[in-house]
Amino acid sequence: MADKPKAIYEPGELGKVREKLGPIDMMEAKRMAQILGGEVGTEKAAEIKPIRNASHLRGRKTVEMAVPGRKRKRSGRFVEVAGEDEYLLGGKPFSLKTKENDPSDNPSIMLRTPYIERVKMDRYAAQFEYEIKNSVQVLISVFSFVHEPVDYINPRFVTRRMNVYYTKIEQLVTSTRGLFPRNNARRSERLKKTAPFVFAVLDTIRYWNIERIGTDLANIQSHPRSVRVIRIC
Repeated sequence: MADKPKAIYEPGELGKVREKLGPIDMMEAKRMAQILGGEVGTEKAAEIKPIRNASHLRGRKTVEMAVPGRKRKRSGRFVEVAGEDEYLLGGKPFSLKTKENDPSDNPSIMLRTPYIERVKMDRYAAQFEYEIKNSVQVLISVFSFVHEPVDYINPRFVTRRMNVYYTKIEQLVTSTRGLFPRNNARRSERLKKTAPFVFAVLDTIRYWNIERIGTDLANIQSHPRSVRVIRIC
């Protein structure tokens, strides 16, 4: 009678059976084997699917994978690993590198805002709590279908709202300089040791050039109707 072929199990199947049986010692395992009998089966090795697209092999390298529990009579299995900037997403390799020709990352290229988005932003900026735009400027934006209109700022925002914002910034800088004077090195060193993050924030605020900001604000408010948004490239 021909010998019965040994059973071959799927990868991980034997491990699931061992988990269900729970922890057992060697003597108990031998006793169960004598009672139950049977043949010793083998388990399939995990299948490693090669990447067919050669364009994804950039930055990859081949390494030797040693299988635990096996004697190293021969070299282990060689597999390809992804590079530093490559990962697997849904079984497909992808890279974290951004596109080099993305126009949004090039400051020398002026991006045109779509008509719908521009009108939405202008209407939102014209709300009473902001007053960055006035109703006339919103109408001009609505009827400018082909070309973008000049992005003027509401004169009321320049002469009134900017003063309110500047006053709050000035009070913040003045109060910070009063609590932590720039010439008090001992207090600064003590705060730097006890709370480094707080010191970094306060040190940045107290060195704001509030005088230069006030001068620039005065220059802007000298011509409130000609103030507009300029994109710096």
